[in-house]
Amino acid sequence: RREMDQLDRISRMLRRQPTMLILHQVPRTATQPGHPMVQRVCETSSPTWIVCGHDHWRNPFGDLANGTRILNTDS
Repeated sequence: RREMDQLDRISRMLRRQPTMLILHQVPRTATQPGHPMVQRVCETSSPTWIVCGHDHWRNPFGDLANGTRILNTDS
């Protein structure tokens, strides 16, 4: 699907305030590489857990500015 459609779907899902969100694409963090637009969408929601992959991180855990915790299974 197109990038904007995917970002809209992520945003709609996050409005439901899930306990955990599973994504293929990794949100960028302050210290880890990832997708900046996914980061922006995820930081506009309430904190949650994100499980994802796609980009390798040395440390499998990351945080977003809103308190969201990330587990990158590609690590």
